[in-house]
Amino acid sequence: MSRKLASFDWAMKKILRQKDNFDILEGFLSELFKFDIKIVEILESVHQIFPKYFVIRVNKFNDKTKNRIDEWIYFLKNEMIRDDFKAKGLKKAKETLDIMKLNDKERIAYNRKLENKSLEKVPI
Repeated sequence: MSRKLASFDWAMKKILRQKDNFDILEGFLSELFKFDIKIVEILESVHQIFPKYFVIRVNKFNDKTKNRIDEWIYFLKNEMIRDDFKAKGLKKAKETLDIMKLNDKERIAYNRKLENKSLEKVPI
Protein backbone atom coordinates (compact mmCIF):
# COMPACT_ATOMS: atom_id res chain seq x y z
CA MET A 1 0.00 0.00 0.00
CA SER A 2 1.35 3.45 -0.86
CA ARG A 3 0.82 6.52 1.23
CA LYS A 4 1.80 10.17 1.01
CA LEU A 5 5.21 10.99 2.50
CA ALA A 6 7.16 14.21 2.88
CA SER A 7 8.58 15.77 -0.29
CA PHE A 8 12.13 14.86 -1.29
CA ASP A 9 13.37 18.47 -1.43
CA TRP A 10 12.14 19.00 2.15
CA ALA A 11 13.80 15.74 3.17
CA MET A 12 17.10 16.83 1.59
CA LYS A 13 17.08 20.02 3.65
CA LYS A 14 15.92 18.46 6.91
CA ILE A 15 17.23 14.90 7.20
CA LEU A 16 19.42 13.68 4.35
CA ARG A 17 22.34 15.88 5.36
CA GLN A 18 22.52 13.99 8.69
CA LYS A 19 25.12 11.20 8.75
CA ASP A 20 22.56 8.71 10.15
CA ASN A 21 20.55 9.09 6.93
CA PHE A 22 23.36 8.95 4.35
CA ASP A 23 22.16 5.48 3.32
CA ILE A 24 18.98 7.01 1.87
CA LEU A 25 20.92 9.47 -0.27
CA GLU A 26 23.46 6.75 -1.14
CA GLY A 27 20.58 4.58 -2.36
CA PHE A 28 19.22 7.31 -4.64
CA LEU A 29 22.65 8.17 -6.06
CA SER A 30 23.54 4.48 -6.51
CA GLU A 31 20.39 3.88 -8.53
CA LEU A 32 20.94 7.08 -10.55
CA PHE A 33 24.56 6.32 -11.45
CA LYS A 34 24.11 2.51 -11.61
CA PHE A 35 27.02 1.77 -9.25
CA ASP A 36 27.32 1.73 -5.47
CA ILE A 37 27.92 5.14 -3.87
CA LYS A 38 29.31 5.56 -0.34
CA ILE A 39 29.04 9.04 1.23
CA VAL A 40 31.74 9.94 3.71
CA GLU A 41 30.70 13.55 4.31
CA ILE A 42 28.74 16.33 2.66
CA LEU A 43 30.69 19.49 2.00
CA GLU A 44 28.94 22.77 2.72
CA SER A 45 30.70 24.71 0.00
CA VAL A 46 33.02 23.66 -2.78
CA HIS A 47 34.75 26.39 -4.77
CA GLN A 48 37.31 24.43 -6.80
CA ILE A 49 35.21 21.47 -7.98
CA PHE A 50 32.86 21.92 -10.90
CA PRO A 51 29.52 20.28 -10.05
CA LYS A 52 27.67 18.02 -12.44
CA TYR A 53 23.92 18.55 -12.66
CA PHE A 54 21.24 16.10 -13.63
CA VAL A 55 17.82 17.39 -14.59
CA ILE A 56 15.12 14.90 -13.71
CA ARG A 57 11.84 16.02 -15.23
CA VAL A 58 9.65 14.46 -12.60
CA ASN A 59 6.47 16.11 -13.88
CA LYS A 60 6.92 14.31 -17.24
CA PHE A 61 7.24 10.89 -15.59
CA ASN A 62 4.32 8.58 -16.54
CA ASP A 63 4.31 6.68 -13.20
CA LYS A 64 5.36 3.40 -14.86
CA THR A 65 8.25 1.87 -12.94
CA LYS A 66 10.44 -0.25 -15.23
CA ASN A 67 13.59 -0.11 -13.11
CA ARG A 68 14.84 1.05 -9.74
CA ILE A 69 15.60 4.67 -10.69
CA ASP A 70 11.97 4.85 -11.88
CA GLU A 71 10.96 3.89 -8.33
CA TRP A 72 12.90 6.90 -6.99
CA ILE A 73 11.38 9.19 -9.62
CA TYR A 74 7.92 7.87 -8.75
CA PHE A 75 8.66 8.79 -5.12
CA LEU A 76 9.93 12.25 -6.09
CA LYS A 77 6.82 12.94 -8.16
CA ASN A 78 4.12 11.36 -5.99
CA GLU A 79 5.68 11.61 -2.50
CA MET A 80 4.79 7.92 -2.05
CA ILE A 81 6.79 4.71 -1.86
CA ARG A 82 4.93 1.57 -2.89
CA ASP A 83 5.49 -1.58 -0.86
CA ASP A 84 6.76 -3.47 -3.92
CA PHE A 85 9.64 -1.02 -4.57
CA LYS A 86 13.15 -2.48 -4.20
CA ALA A 87 15.45 0.49 -5.00
CA LYS A 88 18.34 1.07 -2.63
CA GLY A 89 17.55 3.53 0.14
CA LEU A 90 13.78 3.65 -0.36
CA LYS A 91 12.93 1.39 2.58
CA LYS A 92 14.97 3.58 4.94
CA ALA A 93 13.52 6.72 3.32
CA LYS A 94 10.01 5.44 3.98
CA GLU A 95 10.78 4.65 7.63
CA THR A 96 12.58 7.96 8.23
CA LEU A 97 9.91 10.09 6.54
CA ASP A 98 7.15 8.27 8.43
CA ILE A 99 8.84 9.29 11.68
CA MET A 100 9.34 12.87 10.47
CA LYS A 101 5.59 13.15 9.74
CA LEU A 102 4.58 12.31 13.33
CA ASN A 103 3.09 15.13 15.34
CA ASP A 104 4.73 16.04 18.66
CA LYS A 105 2.56 13.71 20.74
CA GLU A 106 3.11 10.77 18.38
CA ARG A 107 6.87 11.44 18.19
CA ILE A 108 7.16 11.46 22.01
CA ALA A 109 5.30 8.13 22.18
CA TYR A 110 7.49 6.70 19.42
CA ASN A 111 10.72 7.80 21.14
CA ARG A 112 9.47 6.39 24.45
CA LYS A 113 8.78 3.07 22.75
CA LEU A 114 12.33 3.01 21.32
CA GLU A 115 13.79 3.81 24.75
CA ASN A 116 11.78 1.01 26.36
CA LYS A 117 13.00 -1.46 23.72
CA SER A 118 16.63 -0.50 24.31
CA LEU A 119 16.16 -0.83 28.08
CA GLU A 120 14.73 -4.34 27.64
CA LYS A 121 18.02 -5.40 26.03
CA VAL A 122 20.15 -4.23 28.97
CA PRO A 123 21.04 -7.17 31.25
CA ILE A 124 20.18 -6.68 34.92
